[in-house]
Amino acid sequence: MLRVILRTKWGSEEHNRLKRLFEHMSAMLKPHTGGDRGLHPSEAALSDACLRRCALFKKGKFQDLMNRAVTDGEKFHKRFYKLPYAIRGQGTTGDAPQRAAEQSNADFLAQLREENPAATSEDLTMMIIEGAGHTDPAAWPTGPDEAQDPAAFLRRIQAGSPPPSAAQPREVPKEAKAQRAVQELQNGQLAKGFRTLTGPGPANNDGRAQLLGLNTGAPLPTTEAHPANAWAAPSDEDTDRYLTVEKLLQAARRSKRGGAADSLGIRISEDFLDLLLHGSTDAKEAFRRYICKPYYTGAQPQGSPPPEILHGGTLLALSKSPKPGVRPIVIGSAIRRLTVRAALDGLTPALDAYFTKSHERVIQLAGGAPDGATRAFKLMEQVLEQNVQDDPRPPDEKLANPWSVLCCDRTNAFNRVARSPALDNLAGVASRDYDFRPDGTARIRKGTELLYCTKALQPLAAHIHAVYTQPARLRHRCKASGTVIDILATTGVQQGDPAAMLLWNLALHPVLCRVMDRHPKVLAICFADNVLLLGLAQDVLAAQHDLEGQLCRDLSATPNHKESYFHAPAWTAAGLTTDTIPAAFRDTAARVAPDLATRLNEIIRLEGITVLGYPLGSENYCRGVLKKLHEKICKDLPTLEQLDDGLAYLHLLRF
Repeated sequence: MLRVILRTKWGSEEHNRLKRLFEHMSAMLKPHTGGDRGLHPSEAALSDACLRRCALFKKGKFQDLMNRAVTDGEKFHKRFYKLPYAIRGQGTTGDAPQRAAEQSNADFLAQLREENPAATSEDLTMMIIEGAGHTDPAAWPTGPDEAQDPAAFLRRIQAGSPPPSAAQPREVPKEAKAQRAVQELQNGQLAKGFRTLTGPGPANNDGRAQLLGLNTGAPLPTTEAHPANAWAAPSDEDTDRYLTVEKLLQAARRSKRGGAADSLGIRISEDFLDLLLHGSTDAKEAFRRYICKPYYTGAQPQGSPPPEILHGGTLLALSKSPKPGVRPIVIGSAIRRLTVRAALDGLTPALDAYFTKSHERVIQLAGGAPDGATRAFKLMEQVLEQNVQDDPRPPDEKLANPWSVLCCDRTNAFNRVARSPALDNLAGVASRDYDFRPDGTARIRKGTELLYCTKALQPLAAHIHAVYTQPARLRHRCKASGTVIDILATTGVQQGDPAAMLLWNLALHPVLCRVMDRHPKVLAICFADNVLLLGLAQDVLAAQHDLEGQLCRDLSATPNHKESYFHAPAWTAAGLTTDTIPAAFRDTAARVAPDLATRLNEIIRLEGITVLGYPLGSENYCRGVLKKLHEKICKDLPTLEQLDDGLAYLHLLRF
């Protein structure tokens, strides 16, 4: 019956009928660990005997694999890292000789036939579909000759050729979105379920050009100027301290069920949690030592796929609607993400102290401590309110040079940031020139020891060096055209990498500290790439002019002028308009920040501003923000009517 289900069109009436019958029969035949329900066909497909060779990581097989690893660890170590990529054609780089790829395919199919002597050619083709993570054959329809020629079909899958039906844009049916939302709610993901129903989802347009512009075009960082031991693999003692079975278990528990699978079809919660909870002590240690440790140390076993494959992943282009552009999200290796999350657990306190205490007027609140956005807003609000109330200057001077806040944002900061600054922060030495003067000369020369650096992330230094000093292959399937492209990313950090925000902060923090040293009357409060500058208007504008130039040169970070705002509470209280802003202020702006002076009217917000989702300004402005939020909620309410599950409806209504 499983074979029949896999050959029927997904979502059809026949498919749904057979699926319900399968669940009913499996519940009668054998109790399932998930409760009294039957075994879902997709779960059965993942644990079917024919997939032993094709899908090493699937549910129900992992503990057996780890038990084998206990007795033959080194051999399993190499096999684990090499085999799963063979079926995807990712064991060799794109410029490898064709003969080597054909021989690899021939060896793979020979072993598949040996393990399944009774299988027909059509059965082998079905195994390839399932092993590649496609339980729906309709998504990869075989050609007239491919059903009898598994080698030809394997070559087409490896080439990433799309199915003919994917050439046309296809909207996701509302029923499918509702079913997915209910499943996410059952997994405890209220926010994700709500976004599935109401959010724009993947981009419908062809975003290939935008993705190429975001992730490529910059040279890879060089590290020859760094100390010889800067990127040494951590010692066994450090590894045992920061990468323990207990921390891996905690990281797996924090992973939500139903999350996106990586390129091998692995999900952290579904595929690793059972092993870490119920596996034997030896099996857990084998998983830590042979599977996670190579990613942690940055040294995979001989014969593993190239680093560009191990450190790459699936690239999703999410829509920013109603804003233009796409938001690229990378689904990297589940093993790598689990390993990094576990290692970061013990580093968060030291990183938070570095980002909040290394400079008295630079406070970065996205360093790992919880609720950073709220802390950043409340701190900014209190500092600004206190200084406005305690300002002893005459009224005219208060209006000409008021206490103010300037909010700065970057355009696709994570994807465009240069990688060298973060690596130089970890190494403590500049690999290139930094901190340029107006005449173009650098204050910091290549090879100079850097200030405001940290060793708090040193236990992960080898891993970060391995991932971000080499290109990573990101595979993107365009929803609009149905085409598949591979992008060799050489710039930015991967959104989806647990260490991505920390790496951005490591790049930004020394730049902010150096700029604030030159502007002693300005306070910088940050949450990731959102920078809030507080102080008297003259000082804030001068600091922003300096900071913008340094970020463009040092980090390759482009300012987002549409999301940058200037607000002065004294102007709001005085009821000023754009035409009645004191001329002295405009003269000062033209003198200290000529680039900002030309667009002052675009960035000035007299009524108020919204900072990290919180309104700041007059009572009318705050009421207006709440009214828009109320209107959005009312607009989203009809989408909940798609849900047939009453409990799911109630949970989302409360959310």
